[in-house]
Amino acid sequence: MNSRNFWTNFWSEYESDPLNSDEQSQVFRTRDKSPISQAVWNLTLQEVEICLELNSTDVLLDLACGNGLFAESFYSKVSLIDALDISKTLIEVLDKKYLNNVTTHITDICNYDYPSQYYSKILWYAGIQYIDKKNIIILLTKLRDSLCKGGKIYIGDIPDESKLWIYFNTPERKADYFNGITSNKPLIGTWIQEQWLYQLLIFLGFSHVEIIPQNPKLIYSDFRFDLLATL
Repeated sequence: MNSRNFWTNFWSEYESDPLNSDEQSQVFRTRDKSPISQAVWNLTLQEVEICLELNSTDVLLDLACGNGLFAESFYSKVSLIDALDISKTLIEVLDKKYLNNVTTHITDICNYDYPSQYYSKILWYAGIQYIDKKNIIILLTKLRDSLCKGGKIYIGDIPDESKLWIYFNTPERKADYFNGITSNKPLIGTWIQEQWLYQLLIFLGFSHVEIIPQNPKLIYSDFRFDLLATL
């Protein structure tokens, strides 16, 4: 089993009890088992909304949408949202929010048939790590083709390969890291160099690509970064 299959299987088989866990914990947005606070989460929402320049005419793709934390915050600010995730459990949580302009899809985002030049904005937050580099290239090529000219994509919460040992900073964590690789159950998932992703998006024809350091108040800011690209 390769690493992508591990994460695909993990999320497709994932089950959670929404009544007995907060929404941040449902999607593992925690640090040392403590979920992100609403105040800190609001910083993430503000950053994404400002960078994507969301407006009432936008058709937004919420990729690896999870339980809809972004969709719930942005649905009133845009025209339509397509929300994709492989987890039936998490999509069911989103569906119960009854957001009238949000269409959900239970699907492997690598295999979805994306419409051509349809979306004005794409949000892919805390999901790129679950895909290997080959499939990142393939998927970003598809996403480029699904964007309208001048459209924007925001890729958030990307594990920074240059900061790998900042995160795996104890003997126990290093053991977990190496054992995860040998067992095809990699902790965190794919770690990516800033320049690797930057150069990929330039290669794919994006006119402007910007690496965005995370706000220091965010729980993963010591080892993750964000990226904004305009077609």
